[in-house]
Amino acid sequence: MVCPNKEMCLMEKKYLESRIKTLKDDGNPISELLTIRLEKVNKRLEEIEKIFQETEKVLDETEIAISGNAK
Repeated sequence: MVCPNKEMCLMEKKYLESRIKTLKDDGNPISELLTIRLEKVNKRLEEIEKIFQETEKVLDETEIAISGNAK
């Protein structure tokens, strides 16, 4: 797994971006591998955001249903 939660993904993303910049400036080819890792982290962040949005939608629908039943 790339990273288990949003906070860890954001920390890893920040670290990778910093390392990639430093390594590219030095002409180190490892930066290409880290770029691939960064792409995976970004994809995981998108997945987490999608899950969050879906959860929010379900919570909103549940709240509406509960308030409708309370009337």
